[in-house]
Amino acid sequence: MNRPLREKIAYAIQRMRRMWNASRSKVRFVAFSTGKDSLAMMAMLYEAVESENEEPICLYSHHGLEFPENLHYLETIREHGFQIETVRPFLGYFDLMRRGIGFLTLYDPWCVPMSVGTGFLEWLQNRNLSSPRDAVMFRGMTGSEYGKKYHAEFETYRRLDLPCFNPMLGFTRDEVLQIIRERYGLPLNPL
Repeated sequence: MNRPLREKIAYAIQRMRRMWNASRSKVRFVAFSTGKDSLAMMAMLYEAVESENEEPICLYSHHGLEFPENLHYLETIREHGFQIETVRPFLGYFDLMRRGIGFLTLYDPWCVPMSVGTGFLEWLQNRNLSSPRDAVMFRGMTGSEYGKKYHAEFETYRRLDLPCFNPMLGFTRDEVLQIIRERYGLPLNPL
């Protein structure tokens, strides 16, 4: 049954608040790609924890192959009050290819998590974590892109062995755009 958007938002924010509080003993962060899904996720999480006076850290992985507009967009989002940190993967796309790990395809885009993930792992190590399991990644992935068929609300991000919370799987692309524009008044990445 398809619930009204306001109910879906309220439920997602409640789940985010509950997960944020339940994972206090872990290093918590948002995986921010500069896309619409991670933007909506980030805005809703900030709303969920605003009473705690916390500003979740949002990690953006700068792998060197993105368009300059992404980096300008990061500055725009920072101006809206989001705490964004940029990490650099120690393995880039071409490093992965040279090691025979592969390259981005629509069928198997697993080098993306590997190149992004190496930056996340290094960031976690700099916080003296002995294992990625001592962290929780909040990820804005909607059902319109990968679907509930492949992901669960709470799962282990296998390539990094990192607990991952996906509270937006029940949202459609149009709902995400509506949340960004109407609820938060945030600009979308021009790309």
